[in-house]
Amino acid sequence: MNQKNNIILILALAMITAIAACTPVQYQPYPEGTSTLVCADGSVISCPDAAVTPVEGEEETDESLLIEIEEGEEETHEEEVTEEETHEEETEEVEEEATEEEDMETEVEIVEEETEVEEVVEEIEMEGSVADIVVVEGELVELATEASDPDGDELTLTYSEPIAEDGTWQTEIGDAGDYEVTVTASDGTEEISQVVMIKVFPQNAVPVIEIADEFTFNEGDVVVLEPEVTDEDDDEVAVSFSGWMDSESYETTFDDAGEYVVTITATDGKVEASKEVTIIVENMNRKPSLKISGMEDGKIYVVEGEEVLIEYVTEDEDGDEIEVSFSEPFTDGSWQTEVGNAGEYVIEVIATDGEVEASQEVLVVVEKLNAAPTLEALEDIYVSIPVGETKTIELSPVAEDAEGEVTLSYSGWMEESTKEIAWGVEGGEHTVTVTATDSEGESVSVDVKVTVNSAPCFIGDCPA
Repeated sequence: MNQKNNIILILALAMITAIAACTPVQYQPYPEGTSTLVCADGSVISCPDAAVTPVEGEEETDESLLIEIEEGEEETHEEEVTEEETHEEETEEVEEEATEEEDMETEVEIVEEETEVEEVVEEIEMEGSVADIVVVEGELVELATEASDPDGDELTLTYSEPIAEDGTWQTEIGDAGDYEVTVTASDGTEEISQVVMIKVFPQNAVPVIEIADEFTFNEGDVVVLEPEVTDEDDDEVAVSFSGWMDSESYETTFDDAGEYVVTITATDGKVEASKEVTIIVENMNRKPSLKISGMEDGKIYVVEGEEVLIEYVTEDEDGDEIEVSFSEPFTDGSWQTEVGNAGEYVIEVIATDGEVEASQEVLVVVEKLNAAPTLEALEDIYVSIPVGETKTIELSPVAEDAEGEVTLSYSGWMEESTKEIAWGVEGGEHTVTVTATDSEGESVSVDVKVTVNSAPCFIGDCPA
Protein backbone atom coordinates (compact mmCIF):
# COMPACT_ATOMS: atom_id res chain seq x y z
CA MET A 1 0.00 0.00 0.00
CA ASN A 2 2.83 2.42 0.75
CA GLN A 3 4.36 1.84 -2.65
CA LYS A 4 1.05 2.65 -4.30
CA ASN A 5 0.82 5.85 -2.33
CA ASN A 6 4.20 6.87 -3.60
CA ILE A 7 3.24 6.16 -7.20
CA ILE A 8 0.02 8.12 -6.95
CA LEU A 9 1.85 11.00 -5.26
CA ILE A 10 4.45 11.12 -8.04
CA LEU A 11 1.67 11.09 -10.63
CA ALA A 12 -0.13 13.93 -8.90
CA LEU A 13 2.97 16.06 -8.65
CA ALA A 14 3.76 15.50 -12.33
CA MET A 15 0.28 16.54 -13.36
CA ILE A 16 0.31 19.64 -11.19
CA THR A 17 3.70 20.65 -12.61
CA ALA A 18 2.50 20.25 -16.18
CA ILE A 19 -0.77 22.02 -15.57
CA ALA A 20 0.95 24.91 -13.79
CA ALA A 21 3.16 25.45 -16.86
CA CYS A 22 0.18 25.35 -19.21
CA THR A 23 -2.23 28.08 -20.22
CA PRO A 24 -5.37 26.02 -21.12
CA VAL A 25 -7.43 26.92 -24.16
CA GLN A 26 -9.48 23.70 -24.54
CA TYR A 27 -10.51 20.87 -22.26
CA GLN A 28 -11.88 17.52 -23.61
CA PRO A 29 -12.96 14.73 -21.19
CA TYR A 30 -12.97 11.07 -22.27
CA PRO A 31 -15.05 8.16 -20.94
CA GLU A 32 -12.00 6.15 -19.95
CA GLY A 33 -11.31 8.58 -17.08
CA THR A 34 -8.63 10.58 -18.80
CA SER A 35 -8.82 13.98 -20.41
CA THR A 36 -6.88 16.06 -22.89
CA LEU A 37 -5.77 19.58 -21.97
CA VAL A 38 -4.76 21.75 -24.93
CA CYS A 39 -2.35 24.55 -23.93
CA ALA A 40 -1.87 27.98 -25.49
CA ASP A 41 1.55 26.97 -26.88
CA GLY A 42 -0.05 24.10 -28.80
CA SER A 43 1.06 21.31 -26.51
CA VAL A 44 -1.41 18.60 -25.43
CA ILE A 45 -1.49 17.01 -21.98
CA SER A 46 -3.31 13.74 -21.19
CA CYS A 47 -4.13 13.22 -17.56
CA PRO A 48 -6.75 11.78 -15.18
CA ASP A 49 -9.86 13.91 -14.86
CA ALA A 50 -9.19 14.42 -11.17
CA ALA A 51 -6.01 16.37 -11.86
CA VAL A 52 -7.56 18.93 -14.21
CA THR A 53 -9.84 21.80 -13.37
CA PRO A 54 -12.37 22.13 -16.21
CA VAL A 55 -12.48 25.32 -18.22
CA GLU A 56 -15.34 27.71 -17.60
CA GLY A 57 -18.63 26.20 -18.69
CA GLU A 58 -17.57 22.55 -18.36
CA GLU A 59 -18.70 20.19 -15.62
CA GLU A 60 -16.17 19.86 -12.83
CA THR A 61 -14.69 16.36 -12.40
CA ASP A 62 -14.32 14.52 -9.11
CA GLU A 63 -11.03 15.23 -7.38
CA SER A 64 -9.69 11.78 -6.50
CA LEU A 65 -6.08 12.85 -6.30
CA LEU A 66 -5.31 16.48 -5.44
CA ILE A 67 -2.93 18.61 -3.42
CA GLU A 68 -4.65 21.96 -2.91
CA ILE A 69 -3.30 25.22 -1.51
CA GLU A 70 -5.85 27.38 0.29
CA GLU A 71 -7.09 30.41 -1.66
CA GLY A 72 -4.95 33.51 -1.23
CA GLU A 73 -1.59 31.61 -1.08
CA GLU A 74 0.87 31.05 -3.91
CA GLU A 75 2.66 27.74 -4.58
CA THR A 76 6.09 28.00 -6.14
CA HIS A 77 7.28 25.69 -8.87
CA GLU A 78 10.86 25.20 -9.75
CA GLU A 79 10.34 22.96 -12.81
CA GLU A 80 8.75 24.03 -16.03
CA VAL A 81 7.82 21.49 -18.72
CA THR A 82 7.51 22.95 -22.17
CA GLU A 83 7.57 19.88 -24.49
CA GLU A 84 4.56 17.67 -25.11
CA GLU A 85 6.53 14.44 -25.41
CA THR A 86 8.11 14.81 -21.98
CA HIS A 87 4.68 15.12 -20.32
CA GLU A 88 3.23 12.16 -22.21
CA GLU A 89 6.17 9.87 -21.42
CA GLU A 90 6.04 10.65 -17.70
CA THR A 91 2.27 10.15 -17.64
CA GLU A 92 2.37 6.79 -19.43
CA GLU A 93 5.17 5.49 -17.19
CA VAL A 94 3.34 6.39 -14.04
CA GLU A 95 0.04 4.96 -15.30
CA GLU A 96 1.63 1.58 -16.09
CA GLU A 97 3.09 1.30 -12.61
CA ALA A 98 -0.16 2.39 -11.01
CA THR A 99 -2.16 -0.46 -12.63
CA GLU A 100 -0.19 -3.01 -10.63
CA GLU A 101 -1.37 -1.70 -7.26
CA GLU A 102 -4.70 -0.96 -5.66
CA ASP A 103 -6.10 2.51 -6.02
CA MET A 104 -5.36 4.68 -3.04
CA GLU A 105 -6.39 8.25 -2.41
CA THR A 106 -4.20 10.61 -0.40
CA GLU A 107 -5.07 14.22 0.24
CA VAL A 108 -2.77 16.68 2.00
CA GLU A 109 -3.82 20.26 2.61
CA ILE A 110 -1.46 22.99 3.88
CA VAL A 111 -2.95 26.26 5.03
CA GLU A 112 -0.71 29.25 5.59
CA GLU A 113 -2.02 32.25 7.47
CA GLU A 114 -1.62 35.60 5.77
CA THR A 115 0.33 38.19 7.72
CA GLU A 116 -0.20 41.91 7.38
CA VAL A 117 2.90 44.02 6.71
CA GLU A 118 3.43 47.73 6.74
CA GLU A 119 4.10 47.92 2.98
CA VAL A 120 2.27 46.26 0.09
CA VAL A 121 4.60 43.86 -1.69
CA GLU A 122 3.18 42.34 -4.90
CA GLU A 123 6.10 39.99 -5.50
CA ILE A 124 9.16 39.46 -3.36
CA GLU A 125 12.11 37.82 -5.06
CA MET A 126 13.69 35.38 -2.68
CA GLU A 127 16.62 33.34 -3.96
CA GLY A 128 14.92 32.72 -7.25
CA SER A 129 11.52 32.05 -5.71
CA VAL A 130 8.52 34.01 -4.41
CA ALA A 131 7.84 34.53 -0.69
CA ASP A 132 4.72 32.81 0.63
CA ILE A 133 4.69 34.74 3.91
CA VAL A 134 5.86 38.30 4.48
CA VAL A 135 6.30 39.77 7.96
CA VAL A 136 8.19 42.53 9.72
CA GLU A 137 10.64 41.92 12.55
CA GLY A 138 8.71 41.50 15.77
CA GLU A 139 5.61 39.97 14.15
CA LEU A 140 4.40 36.41 14.69
CA VAL A 141 4.61 33.85 11.89
CA GLU A 142 1.92 31.16 12.14
CA LEU A 143 1.77 28.14 9.85
CA ALA A 144 -1.76 26.79 10.41
CA THR A 145 -0.98 23.55 8.56
CA GLU A 146 -3.52 20.76 8.12
CA ALA A 147 -2.87 17.36 6.54
CA SER A 148 -5.11 14.31 6.04
CA ASP A 149 -4.42 10.67 5.31
CA PRO A 150 -7.00 8.51 3.41
CA ASP A 151 -5.96 5.49 5.49
CA GLY A 152 -6.91 7.33 8.62
CA ASP A 153 -3.36 7.12 9.90
CA GLU A 154 -2.36 9.65 12.52
CA LEU A 155 -0.13 12.26 10.95
CA THR A 156 2.76 14.09 12.52
CA LEU A 157 3.71 17.56 11.27
CA THR A 158 7.27 18.77 11.62
CA TYR A 159 8.87 22.06 10.64
CA SER A 160 12.40 23.04 9.88
CA GLU A 161 14.01 25.90 11.75
CA PRO A 162 13.18 28.55 12.76
CA ILE A 163 9.55 27.35 12.99
CA ALA A 164 8.67 25.85 16.38
CA GLU A 165 6.88 22.54 16.92
CA ASP A 166 3.51 24.29 17.07
CA GLY A 167 4.04 25.90 13.66
CA THR A 168 4.79 29.38 14.96
CA TRP A 169 7.80 31.67 15.00
CA GLN A 170 7.99 34.87 17.00
CA THR A 171 10.37 37.04 15.03
CA GLU A 172 12.63 39.52 16.77
CA ILE A 173 14.78 42.49 15.91
CA GLY A 174 17.69 41.16 13.89
CA ASP A 175 15.73 38.36 12.18
CA ALA A 176 15.42 40.24 8.87
CA GLY A 177 16.15 37.98 5.90
CA ASP A 178 14.86 35.18 3.67
CA TYR A 179 13.93 31.81 5.14
CA GLU A 180 13.11 28.50 3.44
CA VAL A 181 11.02 26.37 5.75
CA THR A 182 10.20 22.74 5.05
CA VAL A 183 6.86 21.43 6.34
CA THR A 184 6.72 17.63 6.56
CA ALA A 185 3.62 15.44 7.13
CA SER A 186 4.32 11.82 8.16
CA ASP A 187 2.09 8.84 8.99
CA GLY A 188 5.01 7.02 10.57
CA THR A 189 5.94 5.19 7.40
CA GLU A 190 5.69 7.60 4.54
CA GLU A 191 5.99 11.38 4.52
CA ILE A 192 5.34 14.30 2.24
CA SER A 193 7.03 17.72 2.41
CA GLN A 194 6.41 21.22 1.16
CA VAL A 195 8.69 24.26 1.15
CA VAL A 196 7.35 27.57 2.45
CA MET A 197 9.27 30.76 1.69
CA ILE A 198 9.24 33.40 4.45
CA LYS A 199 10.45 36.98 3.99
CA VAL A 200 11.20 38.99 7.16
CA PHE A 201 11.59 42.71 6.63
CA PRO A 202 13.71 44.74 9.04
CA GLN A 203 11.74 46.85 11.47
CA ASN A 204 12.25 50.59 11.28
CA ALA A 205 14.70 51.36 14.07
CA VAL A 206 13.46 53.66 16.81
CA PRO A 207 15.65 56.75 17.36
CA VAL A 208 17.81 56.59 20.48
CA ILE A 209 17.95 59.55 22.89
CA GLU A 210 20.94 59.78 25.19
CA ILE A 211 20.92 62.42 27.93
CA ALA A 212 21.19 62.48 31.71
CA ASP A 213 18.01 61.87 33.68
CA GLU A 214 18.38 64.93 35.90
CA PHE A 215 19.96 68.37 35.86
CA THR A 216 20.29 71.00 38.61
CA PHE A 217 20.46 74.76 38.05
CA ASN A 218 20.21 77.95 40.10
CA GLU A 219 17.62 80.64 39.60
CA GLY A 220 18.90 83.01 36.93
CA ASP A 221 20.82 80.29 35.07
CA VAL A 222 20.18 79.42 31.42
CA VAL A 223 19.04 75.80 31.05
CA VAL A 224 20.38 74.17 27.87
CA LEU A 225 19.45 70.56 27.00
CA GLU A 226 21.66 68.91 24.38
CA PRO A 227 20.48 65.33 23.86
CA GLU A 228 22.53 63.02 21.65
CA VAL A 229 20.08 61.45 19.20
CA THR A 230 21.01 58.58 16.86
CA ASP A 231 19.09 56.49 14.32
CA GLU A 232 20.33 53.09 13.15
CA ASP A 233 18.59 53.58 9.81
CA ASP A 234 20.40 56.92 9.31
CA ASP A 235 16.99 58.56 8.93
CA GLU A 236 16.70 62.28 9.48
CA VAL A 237 15.47 62.77 13.02
CA ALA A 238 13.45 65.73 14.31
CA VAL A 239 13.80 66.57 18.01
CA SER A 240 11.15 68.47 19.98
CA PHE A 241 10.68 69.53 23.60
CA SER A 242 7.50 69.68 25.66
CA GLY A 243 6.46 70.13 29.24
CA TRP A 244 8.26 72.83 31.22
CA MET A 245 10.37 73.76 28.17
CA ASP A 246 9.32 74.02 24.53
CA SER A 247 12.84 74.43 23.15
CA GLU A 248 16.34 73.29 23.97
CA SER A 249 17.12 76.36 26.09
CA TYR A 250 15.35 78.42 28.76
CA GLU A 251 16.54 81.31 30.92
CA THR A 252 15.26 80.80 34.44
CA THR A 253 13.84 83.61 36.52
CA PHE A 254 14.06 84.17 40.26
CA ASP A 255 10.53 82.78 40.59
CA ASP A 256 11.38 79.39 39.02
CA ALA A 257 12.63 77.52 42.08
CA GLY A 258 11.22 73.98 42.00
CA GLU A 259 11.32 70.65 40.17
CA TYR A 260 10.11 70.27 36.60
CA VAL A 261 9.85 67.62 33.88
CA VAL A 262 10.80 68.15 30.25
CA THR A 263 9.89 65.54 27.62
CA ILE A 264 12.32 65.15 24.72
CA THR A 265 10.82 63.50 21.63
CA ALA A 266 12.78 62.24 18.63
CA THR A 267 11.00 61.01 15.47
CA ASP A 268 12.14 59.87 12.05
CA GLY A 269 8.65 60.38 10.64
CA LYS A 270 7.65 56.75 11.17
CA VAL A 271 8.36 55.94 14.78
CA GLU A 272 9.32 58.10 17.70
CA ALA A 273 11.10 57.82 21.01
CA SER A 274 10.74 60.03 24.05
CA LYS A 275 12.59 60.57 27.28
CA GLU A 276 11.68 62.55 30.37
CA VAL A 277 14.34 64.73 31.97
CA THR A 278 13.98 66.21 35.45
CA ILE A 279 15.07 69.82 35.88
CA ILE A 280 15.71 71.06 39.43
CA VAL A 281 15.94 74.83 39.87
CA GLU A 282 17.32 75.77 43.25
CA ASN A 283 16.34 78.98 44.98
CA MET A 284 18.91 81.72 44.56
CA ASN A 285 18.72 84.21 47.44
CA ARG A 286 19.20 87.66 45.93
CA LYS A 287 21.08 90.43 47.67
CA PRO A 288 19.07 93.24 49.19
CA SER A 289 19.41 96.61 47.50
CA LEU A 290 20.78 99.57 49.50
CA LYS A 291 20.66 103.24 48.54
CA ILE A 292 22.05 106.11 50.65
CA SER A 293 20.41 109.52 50.29
CA GLY A 294 21.19 113.02 51.61
CA MET A 295 24.75 113.08 50.29
CA GLU A 296 26.60 115.89 48.52
CA ASP A 297 29.26 114.72 46.07
CA GLY A 298 29.10 111.36 47.76
CA LYS A 299 29.70 112.84 51.19
CA ILE A 300 27.74 113.93 54.23
CA TYR A 301 28.83 117.22 55.82
CA VAL A 302 28.17 118.26 59.43
CA VAL A 303 29.66 120.67 61.95
CA GLU A 304 30.94 119.71 65.33
CA GLY A 305 28.06 119.51 67.71
CA GLU A 306 25.54 118.55 65.06
CA GLU A 307 23.84 115.16 64.77
CA VAL A 308 24.64 113.07 61.70
CA LEU A 309 21.82 111.01 60.14
CA ILE A 310 22.45 108.50 57.35
CA GLU A 311 19.27 108.13 55.35
CA TYR A 312 18.87 104.92 53.34
CA VAL A 313 16.36 102.89 51.35
CA THR A 314 16.48 99.06 51.19
CA GLU A 315 14.57 96.49 49.16
CA ASP A 316 14.60 92.70 48.92
CA GLU A 317 13.09 91.15 45.79
CA ASP A 318 12.61 87.85 47.59
CA GLY A 319 10.53 89.57 50.25
CA ASP A 320 13.01 88.74 53.01
CA GLU A 321 13.27 90.91 56.11
CA ILE A 322 16.28 93.22 55.96
CA GLU A 323 18.50 94.29 58.84
CA VAL A 324 20.76 97.36 58.46
CA SER A 325 23.89 97.98 60.51
CA PHE A 326 26.54 100.74 60.64
CA SER A 327 30.17 100.88 61.59
CA GLU A 328 31.32 103.00 64.55
CA PRO A 329 30.77 105.65 65.78
CA PHE A 330 27.25 105.37 64.35
CA THR A 331 24.39 103.74 66.18
CA ASP A 332 21.17 102.97 64.33
CA GLY A 333 22.12 105.33 61.53
CA SER A 334 22.82 108.40 63.70
CA TRP A 335 25.74 110.07 65.52
CA GLN A 336 25.72 113.09 67.81
CA THR A 337 29.00 114.90 67.20
CA GLU A 338 30.80 117.08 69.70
CA VAL A 339 33.39 119.79 69.59
CA GLY A 340 36.62 118.05 68.89
CA ASN A 341 35.10 115.50 66.47
CA ALA A 342 36.19 117.44 63.43
CA GLY A 343 37.52 115.13 60.70
CA GLU A 344 36.54 112.60 58.01
CA TYR A 345 34.93 109.28 58.82
CA VAL A 346 34.34 106.31 56.47
CA ILE A 347 31.15 104.60 57.56
CA GLU A 348 30.15 101.18 56.21
CA VAL A 349 26.43 100.58 55.91
CA ILE A 350 25.42 96.90 55.63
CA ALA A 351 22.00 95.53 54.64
CA THR A 352 21.46 91.76 55.09
CA ASP A 353 18.59 89.30 54.86
CA GLY A 354 20.42 86.87 57.11
CA GLU A 355 22.13 84.99 54.29
CA VAL A 356 23.50 87.50 51.82
CA GLU A 357 24.28 91.16 52.28
CA ALA A 358 24.78 94.40 50.40
CA SER A 359 27.08 97.13 51.67
CA GLN A 360 27.99 100.70 50.84
CA GLU A 361 30.60 103.09 52.22
CA VAL A 362 29.68 106.64 53.21
CA LEU A 363 32.17 109.44 53.85
CA VAL A 364 31.10 111.68 56.74
CA VAL A 365 32.92 115.01 57.03
CA VAL A 366 32.68 116.70 60.44
CA GLU A 367 33.73 120.30 60.12
CA LYS A 368 35.26 122.16 63.02
CA LEU A 369 32.88 124.37 64.93
CA ASN A 370 33.86 128.11 64.69
CA ALA A 371 33.36 129.59 68.18
CA ALA A 372 32.63 133.29 68.51
CA PRO A 373 35.44 135.47 69.92
CA THR A 374 35.35 136.45 73.56
CA LEU A 375 35.31 140.11 74.55
CA GLU A 376 35.74 141.27 78.09
CA ALA A 377 33.30 143.84 79.40
CA LEU A 378 34.56 147.43 79.66
CA GLU A 379 33.93 149.68 82.62
CA ASP A 380 32.11 152.92 82.10
CA ILE A 381 34.37 155.92 81.60
CA TYR A 382 34.08 159.35 83.28
CA VAL A 383 36.11 162.19 81.84
CA SER A 384 36.41 165.65 83.45
CA ILE A 385 37.96 168.34 81.30
CA PRO A 386 39.38 171.46 82.98
CA VAL A 387 38.57 174.85 81.60
CA GLY A 388 40.29 175.44 78.33
CA GLU A 389 41.93 172.00 78.17
CA THR A 390 41.45 168.79 76.07
CA LYS A 391 41.58 165.17 77.01
CA THR A 392 41.90 161.93 75.04
CA ILE A 393 39.60 159.01 75.73
CA GLU A 394 41.12 155.58 75.00
CA LEU A 395 39.31 152.24 75.06
CA SER A 396 41.33 149.09 75.66
CA PRO A 397 39.05 146.09 75.09
CA VAL A 398 40.36 142.57 75.64
CA ALA A 399 39.21 140.06 72.92
CA GLU A 400 40.25 136.47 72.19
CA ASP A 401 39.43 133.79 69.54
CA ALA A 402 40.42 130.16 69.82
CA GLU A 403 40.55 129.69 66.04
CA GLY A 404 42.70 132.72 65.27
CA GLU A 405 42.90 136.46 65.10
CA VAL A 406 40.20 138.87 66.21
CA THR A 407 39.37 142.20 64.65
CA LEU A 408 38.02 144.97 66.89
CA SER A 409 35.70 147.64 65.65
CA TYR A 410 33.94 150.60 67.31
CA SER A 411 30.65 152.23 66.65
CA GLY A 412 28.39 154.81 68.29
CA TRP A 413 29.99 157.85 69.88
CA MET A 414 33.44 156.60 68.99
CA GLU A 415 34.60 154.98 65.73
CA GLU A 416 38.05 154.25 66.96
CA SER A 417 39.59 153.14 70.19
CA THR A 418 40.65 156.74 71.03
CA LYS A 419 38.99 160.12 70.88
CA GLU A 420 40.20 163.63 71.82
CA ILE A 421 37.68 165.86 73.59
CA ALA A 422 37.96 169.64 74.12
CA TRP A 423 36.56 171.58 77.11
CA GLY A 424 33.03 172.63 76.58
CA VAL A 425 32.47 170.31 73.64
CA GLU A 426 30.37 167.09 73.63
CA GLY A 427 29.75 167.04 77.25
CA GLY A 428 27.34 164.50 78.63
CA GLU A 429 26.87 160.70 78.46
CA HIS A 430 27.78 158.79 75.33
CA THR A 431 27.64 155.10 74.33
CA VAL A 432 30.40 153.34 72.45
CA THR A 433 29.96 149.79 71.04
CA VAL A 434 33.07 147.64 70.81
CA THR A 435 32.85 144.59 68.48
CA ALA A 436 35.30 141.68 68.22
CA THR A 437 35.09 139.62 64.94
CA ASP A 438 37.04 136.44 64.05
CA SER A 439 38.20 135.23 60.67
CA GLU A 440 34.98 133.27 60.08
CA GLY A 441 32.83 136.35 60.69
CA GLU A 442 31.75 135.38 64.12
CA SER A 443 31.56 138.46 66.39
CA VAL A 444 30.75 139.65 69.85
CA SER A 445 30.00 143.19 71.08
CA VAL A 446 29.99 145.16 74.35
CA ASP A 447 28.77 148.66 75.11
CA VAL A 448 30.74 151.25 77.05
CA LYS A 449 29.23 154.37 78.61
CA VAL A 450 31.45 157.43 78.38
CA THR A 451 30.57 160.52 80.47
CA VAL A 452 32.26 163.82 79.55
CA ASN A 453 32.18 166.72 82.00
CA SER A 454 33.70 170.16 81.30
CA ALA A 455 34.79 172.12 84.41
CA PRO A 456 32.83 175.30 85.26
CA CYS A 457 34.20 178.82 85.05
CA PHE A 458 33.17 182.36 86.02
CA ILE A 459 31.82 184.58 83.45
CA GLY A 460 34.50 186.52 82.02
CA ASP A 461 37.00 183.85 82.92
CA CYS A 462 35.69 181.21 80.48
CA PRO A 463 37.60 180.78 77.27
CA ALA A 464 35.96 182.30 74.26
